[in-house]
Amino acid sequence: MDNFFIKLQKNLSLSQKKIVITFFDIILVILSIYFSFIIRYESFQIYLTDNIYIFLIGVILFLIISTIFRLNQQILRSFNLSNVFFIVKVILIYTLIFFIITFFINFQNSPRSIPIFIGPILFFSFISSRLFLFYVTNSNISGNTKKIIPILIYGAGTSGIYFNETIDSIYKVIGFIDDDFSKIGRRINNLKVYKYININDLVKENNVREIIVAIPRLNISERKIFQKKLNNFNVKINFITLSFNSQKSQSLEFDNIRLYDLIDRDLKVDFDLNKKFYNKTVIITGAGGSIGSELSRQIIMSEPQCLILIDISEINLFNLDNQINLITNQFNIQSDVKFKLLNLTDELSVKKIFSELDLKYNIDYVFHCAAYKHVSLVQQNKFDAFKNNMLSTMNIVNYSDIFAVKKFVLISSDKAVRPEGMMGMTKYLSETYVQKISSLSIHTNFSIVRFGNVLGSSGSVLPIFQDQIKNGGPITVTDPSVTRYFMTIEEACYLVIQAAIIAKKSETFLINMGEPIKVIELARRLLRSLGLNEKTDTTPNGIEIKITGLKKGEKLHEELLITEKSLKTINKNLMIADEKDKIDLDLDSFKHFIKDIIDSNSENYLEKSLNQLNIKS
Repeated sequence: MDNFFIKLQKNLSLSQKKIVITFFDIILVILSIYFSFIIRYESFQIYLTDNIYIFLIGVILFLIISTIFRLNQQILRSFNLSNVFFIVKVILIYTLIFFIITFFINFQNSPRSIPIFIGPILFFSFISSRLFLFYVTNSNISGNTKKIIPILIYGAGTSGIYFNETIDSIYKVIGFIDDDFSKIGRRINNLKVYKYININDLVKENNVREIIVAIPRLNISERKIFQKKLNNFNVKINFITLSFNSQKSQSLEFDNIRLYDLIDRDLKVDFDLNKKFYNKTVIITGAGGSIGSELSRQIIMSEPQCLILIDISEINLFNLDNQINLITNQFNIQSDVKFKLLNLTDELSVKKIFSELDLKYNIDYVFHCAAYKHVSLVQQNKFDAFKNNMLSTMNIVNYSDIFAVKKFVLISSDKAVRPEGMMGMTKYLSETYVQKISSLSIHTNFSIVRFGNVLGSSGSVLPIFQDQIKNGGPITVTDPSVTRYFMTIEEACYLVIQAAIIAKKSETFLINMGEPIKVIELARRLLRSLGLNEKTDTTPNGIEIKITGLKKGEKLHEELLITEKSLKTINKNLMIADEKDKIDLDLDSFKHFIKDIIDSNSENYLEKSLNQLNIKS
């Protein structure tokens, strides 16, 4: 029997637990009314059909009282005198209202004294049932002591108290931490409220593994303040957030360390600007990738007239389809969204897409995100990566120009600046092709957005670190001095959209990436945020950080500018590179140069041809 309740507790969500508790409480109410009749009549022969209205009123009244006082939220995480007093208060109110109803409404065959008997029986049954469930929950904990996680809750306000009452039983709450001096020293649910300066002692004395910051609606700057305050205690830091379900009811949920907690950037965005996409027609290539999917999610919120999402990966497009459908259903967005499984190197297929759209819509924006971009894989497959990245770019650019798309944006990379490897080379050549066609285009505004590493994107360093940590290490870093620019996917895509909005003609936009971060320092920050140690002489059981050496095509430091010149824009996080096309070929000659390489089907000819361009100088 115990195992049944333990499994029930583990497998059910918070809302499902509330439904189950309400169901059992209704059964207790019905049984309490039934036993009240037995006591009143001193007989087991009760005619239910004659007294059905009493049962109905009793259940309906209980549901109303239970909803008002949120009785089903007193869920079993702890059980003490405050819970008992709460139940007494609810039952007294229930009994009094029930008595008033039966006093003024004369139910035939139903004595008016029935509610007087119901109160004590209901109190006994409620207390007994909750004590039983409390015993089952805690006996499970005591039988699995290795799984108990001692934690502190930072924030002794309403959210912290509620979170303590509803948190999973694998956690043992040691106490609350709060900065409000009026709360210090008080006991809440039999847990003491401590000062910030007590954390170190509490962590050592109780082997605290995790600190939960129970303050919803923290902005990024405030989260980082907590991150810095708590980083030195070698514990995992977690946040809770206020969320809304489909019924618009509120709940508190874990909001684990976000990627922007690890970098020194404050994301300040104004998504109202994205409303410029309302009733527009937008194409996104590589829509199933990290950048493309985030662009899709941000743009769909402005309710474009038509959104065409193109990708070569079936599973990526399938996952995106599910995500976009959730958004459109939740917010009642009526956009015409089309998901196209398409290889952009196939010129006829690209032409068909534009032709079909042109019959119904005027195409306003094209965001070209599609490319092979994993540096090591591209380096191992130079020719195929070159062919894919260049043909897809040339096809989508050519037909954007032919069909007079209003604005075209190429998503580029800092690796295009003095490229060392094939991935950076294809980005550089793609930028060059866009610049050359832009100088001749009459109808289309072509622009480029160049930025560095995006945290959390496919192939970026952070998901790799997270997987390595889950597997016990080591974390692999190419060089102790290697640095990279980092930003979050959300910020990168927001700024790509802003660049598209303010673009006028053939600009190369640079995103203000802040200061470069040592990759090894990012790994250490991630370890600290998870309450883990780096393996050293003093912490031999920590996670090892292993230096593997730079791979071919990788740089020690990345750059965003080819020259030192850049121009400001109205957005302080966007600059315009003051750069000139360094490849002295006209558009037709450049096309011929690229196609000649592709037609050769030779990696040696590819490398020989690219070396002749002398791009790095």
